[in-house]
Amino acid sequence: MEKTIIIILITFIIFLISIISFFVIKGKNNKIRYYKRLFFLRKSELKFLKTISVLENEYIIIPKLSLRKIIKTDNKKYKKELKNMTVDYAIFNKDYSSVILLIELSYKSDNIDNQVKIDKLKDICKDAEIKFITFQANSNKENEKEIIDKIKEIIKENI
Repeated sequence: MEKTIIIILITFIIFLISIISFFVIKGKNNKIRYYKRLFFLRKSELKFLKTISVLENEYIIIPKLSLRKIIKTDNKKYKKELKNMTVDYAIFNKDYSSVILLIELSYKSDNIDNQVKIDKLKDICKDAEIKFITFQANSNKENEKEIIDKIKEIIKENI
């Protein structure tokens, strides 16, 4: 009799341990895992940022900025749209009181969705009366001086 009780008790303990282990392991597998990105910017975006960093003596340049931080709307549909959109670079005056120019890089391999995004950015910026320009990423068409000159020209028109 004692032997039977011990066997039942051991079986119950093993069963209990296996149930607890199952839920602990299952709980670990269901966790959402977060990890940091290896790079904040693509290589081409970083290269472009280095190119335009010569403007930092006169302006503030912020990469990867959410449009809702700089553009406002009362329409709920458009608020959601702004929340989900970023621009590659925003150029502000030194005291951050106004955005002067928004810049988006386009890629040769861009798909239709990205072109639609760029077109939407153009429309939003036009409505908000903010200057917007695109540059071809990884392009040899425009050298660094041409890029800076084009940006300075647009900034002069805006001031």
